[in-house]
Amino acid sequence: MKNIREVKPIEFYLGLNYPITIYRDEEGGFVAEIEDLPGCITEGETLEEVNKRIGDALESWIHAAYEDDIEIPLPRTDEEYSGKFMVRMPKYLHRRLVEKAKREGASLNQYVESILSAGVATQNVIDEIKTELNKISTQIDVRRAFTVGYLTSQPYVRWMTEEAGQEPPIQKFREIKCEEQVAA
Repeated sequence: MKNIREVKPIEFYLGLNYPITIYRDEEGGFVAEIEDLPGCITEGETLEEVNKRIGDALESWIHAAYEDDIEIPLPRTDEEYSGKFMVRMPKYLHRRLVEKAKREGASLNQYVESILSAGVATQNVIDEIKTELNKISTQIDVRRAFTVGYLTSQPYVRWMTEEAGQEPPIQKFREIKCEEQVAA
C-alpha cells in the first residue's frame, strides 16, 4: 500500500518559519542556508543582501518542490530534542566537574548545564562581535591606526593612514599635538 501524505496549500509552506544558518564565506561575503530544505542555499556580499536572497531562495525552493509534487519538509523544532545526551570524557575531567559542582552546591547535571549555557552564550557574543567588526571593516576603505605616547613630555597622537594592503611610506606619518592630558 502506498503512503498517502496530506498536501497543504502552498501558502501554508510559505508561511512556515524555517531556521536559517548564516556564516562568513572564506572568500568574502556571507552564505545563508536552510538546512531543512536540501540545496536551499545562497550567498551575498553583505548580511542585508544574503538575508534578502535567502528569502527569495526559500520561496523558489518551495514553489519548485510544490509544482514537482516533492514532499516539503516541515521546519525542525525543539520537540526533536530530548534534552539528554551522553558525553564521554576522561576520568580526571569527570572528577574535577563533580568536585566543582559540590563546591557550587549543585548537582553535576546543573553544573555542566550552567557551564555549557555560559559557553554557548559567550560564543554567540563573540560571533556577533566578529560579524559587526567584519561589517565595519568592509565599510571602511582606508585603515587608520594610532598610537598614543609622549614626546618631550607632550602627549601626541600619531596617525597612520594607508590604503588597504599597502605599507605606508614614512612621510605619511604626522604628529598631532594634544591639548589635554592623555590617560596613561
